[in-house]
Amino acid sequence: MKNIHTISNLAVAVTFFYREHRLAFLDLISASFKNLADRVHVYIVTNTNIDEGKNAICSVLQEKGFSFDIHTPKLLGHPYLLPLCHVELFQELLSKEQSVSHFLYLEDDLLITDGNIEYWLQARQDLQVYGLIPSFLRYERKDDGELYAVDVWERTCFETAPKIFINNGYCYMNMPYPYQGMYLLDRELMAEYMSYWSSNPYFSRWGLRETGAQGVTYVNVPPGFKTRNLVGFDTDAFAVDPRCLIHHVSNTYVAVADPRNRSAKIPVRNLVFRKKFVKQAMCLNGLIYRLFLLLLLFFRWDTIVQYVNSPRDYIIERLNRFKRAS
Repeated sequence: MKNIHTISNLAVAVTFFYREHRLAFLDLISASFKNLADRVHVYIVTNTNIDEGKNAICSVLQEKGFSFDIHTPKLLGHPYLLPLCHVELFQELLSKEQSVSHFLYLEDDLLITDGNIEYWLQARQDLQVYGLIPSFLRYERKDDGELYAVDVWERTCFETAPKIFINNGYCYMNMPYPYQGMYLLDRELMAEYMSYWSSNPYFSRWGLRETGAQGVTYVNVPPGFKTRNLVGFDTDAFAVDPRCLIHHVSNTYVAVADPRNRSAKIPVRNLVFRKKFVKQAMCLNGLIYRLFLLLLLFFRWDTIVQYVNSPRDYIIERLNRFKRAS
């Protein structure tokens, strides 16, 4: 896919529930912010209001090639509401700062790269005519280097998944679990987000904390698709486009041994499977169907012969029997 223009002015909102050990994650992900757009301004939305905590955040963000502000909600209430506090900031920017072209929201441990931005811009252009939007896949890495999908709990069949083909070698797929811990929207999509119920925490399909990353996932979904979010897929390599993968740098789930944990259990390379497995299931169903026909032939051979010889007469006779019985 060809390269297109970059983002001119990007507003980034990061939810950072203050924990000293999480400063390392913020330090890691913020190192790439300056490469995401020509101009970047970052808003750290945090629960801490003490100077020590704010100074620690400042020390992580200073001299990295972008401007930033630290925003602490005055009346937060429940801490689970913190991921939703960026919505008001974005709403104000949308109405008052016309120069802001794109809005990026993310959790404090998601690494976004310039490759991710390149993918999103191209995919936005490809999908806009269909009313669909680009999406990302969070992954975690084990010690052996294997990448595991964080939010997709079941493998996806390539043939049955809703998709949009761009050419013979590339398509966009509708994954069954669209959560990605972030969103990237241009001004048009942000205006749509602000005008619908999805920006209200009390009208969400997800948990309260996860709602902050919902964006327009469930708004104006075209017929035949589960959500508006589609992921790039290279059909020649039969693999998810690596540019739509975002690293969950905290590696929270990949080392969890609890069998009840469903996150980060499927390798990214095995996320999508071909139809041959479906064919096997169809063969089993076909075998059962043939056995049923054999039983039917054995017990009602005369009926089948009558139907084969004269279907019309058979149907008329059955209808007459039904009328007489009723």
